[in-house]
Amino acid sequence: MKRLFLSTIVAAMIFSASAQSAQKVTELLSVERITYADASYFIAIQSGLASDDISEAEAFDILKENKFIKNKNVQSSDEIKIKDMSFLCVKAAEIKGGLLFRITKAPRYALRELKAMNIVPNDTDPAAFVSGKEFINILSECDSKKGGF
Repeated sequence: MKRLFLSTIVAAMIFSASAQSAQKVTELLSVERITYADASYFIAIQSGLASDDISEAEAFDILKENKFIKNKNVQSSDEIKIKDMSFLCVKAAEIKGGLLFRITKAPRYALRELKAMNIVPNDTDPAAFVSGKEFINILSECDSKKGGF
């Protein structure tokens, strides 16, 4: 609980540069399953690919163009699984990852990297969907492990 609270505070500080982002963080915290659009907005801003005045759909398109989203059939309204969200975070934070991740650039190895860094619990199912709280927690942990995006 303490970790979640601290992560939420760190995330709020990260996104406090803009009122729109802060409002989106607040909204995201109550979401049970985030979508690619939700994740794309924050990842695009944190990786410097977009400013906070873009829409979630535009952020999704930017991430697809920059090969952050590998699956060509995925829609912005689809709920994101933790392995795919891990890939977004690892790519945005420019975490090199282990040998298999560097060779394959596969989302499952991005999740393994976050598990090895103790950002994600070891028993996390790769096919599990991500809540807003989990997303903010993981994103802020990646940010702190990397030393900032």
